[in-house]
Amino acid sequence: MTPTAQFESQYLMHRFAGESDAAIDYPAIATNVFTTPRIAQAGVTVAEAQADPDKYIVQENDLSGDWYRAVDYEKNAKLTLIFNKDKQLVGATEISERAEDSINALLPAIEFGYTPAQLERLVYIFPAIAFDSISKL
Repeated sequence: MTPTAQFESQYLMHRFAGESDAAIDYPAIATNVFTTPRIAQAGVTVAEAQADPDKYIVQENDLSGDWYRAVDYEKNAKLTLIFNKDKQLVGATEISERAEDSINALLPAIEFGYTPAQLERLVYIFPAIAFDSISKL
């Protein structure tokens, strides 16, 4: 909630300063459930994608074998990615001990509609959750 309130505050600041009279345009907003394992999501949901298979491609990923997860002996780690037909990431859901970090790493790709060619230009630190997440795209 706090990040969303901060976004809304920035919108109001610009509005009250007379810098904009546009209606608020919400970005992709990530959510997280602090359970064990954690569940985080941003963008198009799995249910929305499954209901419209002509528009979306759903890609399931088992993360338990990834380097970062294996060293922590994490056995329940799954990332579901949702792409549009142009192969741009439009949604992601993860269940893992570091789901919030993974979804945060994917959020710019969802919000700004990075193309596969743009994503190839990003070189992440390894080992890191962000590297593991982005490497699935």
